[in-house]
Amino acid sequence: MVKHQSWSKSNIELFSQCPRQWFLKYGRPKKKPINQHQSSRMSESDVCVRVARRVLYEWLEDHKNGSFWSDGFHRQQIRDITEFMYNAMKMECSELRMKSIINRVHGWMNALFQHSWFSKIRSNSTSWLFFPRTESVEKNGNIVYCAPDVLLYEHGVWTCLRIQFSRFRNNDTSQLECISMGIWALERPYMTEVCGNIRIRNLSLQHNSHWKGIEFECENEILERAQQLIEYDLGAMREVRNTVIRTRSLDVLPLARHPRICKTCPHLMSCPASNGLAEAKLEQKLLSLQRLRELKF
Repeated sequence: MVKHQSWSKSNIELFSQCPRQWFLKYGRPKKKPINQHQSSRMSESDVCVRVARRVLYEWLEDHKNGSFWSDGFHRQQIRDITEFMYNAMKMECSELRMKSIINRVHGWMNALFQHSWFSKIRSNSTSWLFFPRTESVEKNGNIVYCAPDVLLYEHGVWTCLRIQFSRFRNNDTSQLECISMGIWALERPYMTEVCGNIRIRNLSLQHNSHWKGIEFECENEILERAQQLIEYDLGAMREVRNTVIRTRSLDVLPLARHPRICKTCPHLMSCPASNGLAEAKLEQKLLSLQRLRELKF
C-alpha cells in the first residue's frame, strides 16, 4: 500500500528554507512523539505569533458560544497563554518581556477584530465556523492541510478566510497556496461542488498592527494550478526523502538558505552548520566535488 504524504503551508515553507531541518521534522518515520524542547529556541517574535494564534482560536470559540471578552480579560488570556508556553519551553519570561508580548499581541488582535472582513464574525450577522490548522482533506491519495481559519456562509457563497500573522508575499506561489483553500472547500462534504460559490480571502499582518486583505477569484483553471503546485511540492519532498534513505546519510541534504533559519532550529547542535552556515556550505560543496571525482575515476 502506498503511504499517504502530507502537504501544508508550514511543511513546504520549512522544506524550502532548510531541507535538512524539514527531513528531521517531517521526513523521517515518527517512532516517538516530538520532543517539546524543540520550541525552546523560538525568538520573541515567534512566541508572539504562536500566542496570537492561540488567542485567536480561544476568542473564536468563546465568541461562537456567546461569551464576549472584556479588554481586561483579553489581556489576561494573552498573559496566561504566554506563561503556559514559556513553562512548556522551561524558560523564564521577565515581566518586561511579558508586558511587551501582551501589548504587541493585544494590538494585533484589536486591529484584526476591527477589520471590515471581521465585522460579520464580530457581530454574528452571518453563519460562520472556525477550524484548527490540523483540519485536512484527502486529495489524490494525499493528506492536504489547507483549511481556512474561518469559513463564512452568506447568500449561497462560502468565504474561506485565512489569517496570517506575517506579511503576505504576493507572488505566484503564495497566491496558489492561498487558493488551495478552494480545494479544501470542494472536498468537504455538504458544502458545494461549484467553485464559483467559493470566495478566497487572506488577511496578513503588516507593520504597526495593520492588516492587509487580498481576495482571489476561485476558478477551475487556477484551482488546477494550485493542485499542480501541491503535486510538485509532494514530488520534491518524496525525492529528498528517498535520496536520504538510499544514501543513508543526511549529508546529501542542502543546508539552510539563511543563517536566521538556524537560530531557531532545534537540531543546530548536531548540524554541520553549528559552527557557521557559510563554512558548512563550503565544506559540503567540497565533499560533493570529492565524491564526483571518486565516481569518475
